[in-house]
Amino acid sequence: MLHQLFGIPIWDGPFDTSKIDLQCTMTKKWESQTETSFGSNNKLTQPSLDYLLKQLSLFTNEIMQNKKCQIRLVGFWMTKYAHKDFQESHIHNWTHFSFTIFKNIPKNCGQFKFYHPLSDWVQMYENLKIPSLIPTFWGNQRPDTIIIFPSFLRHMVTAGTTKKIRVTYSGNFNIQL
Repeated sequence: MLHQLFGIPIWDGPFDTSKIDLQCTMTKKWESQTETSFGSNNKLTQPSLDYLLKQLSLFTNEIMQNKKCQIRLVGFWMTKYAHKDFQESHIHNWTHFSFTIFKNIPKNCGQFKFYHPLSDWVQMYENLKIPSLIPTFWGNQRPDTIIIFPSFLRHMVTAGTTKKIRVTYSGNFNIQL
């Protein structure tokens, strides 16, 4: 289903995470020291890649109004969030779209949060309380779902309080006409 957040297209839908077979090496990265395979030699099996590209094409068909286009996967990785792990605010440079696939989402595992593109500017005016400019939690994070968004949209994952592990797959892709 296509949504508009801050006038920006955000797409979410079902995703069968059992169809993802990823061979990867996990390490702790970023300032948060969260366990991830980002930047390692990640290898998807061909059936997994085919399924992923098919799911991404559902989004591209809708956003591109069914124009024929090709998807070029730029990266794909897994992240595991343990107790109090988080992902700091960031964007994904040099790609058109990013996505997160929610595999294991226990209660109190942290929240996926988007920032309005003008949020840095708006912070200069603390007295302004404009609801549409306040950072927004994405409430649709459920197991076996995917969210796709423009790569320039700042986002993060807040720290969770559960002892259970949160598992997500993420990636980036470009659209070629």
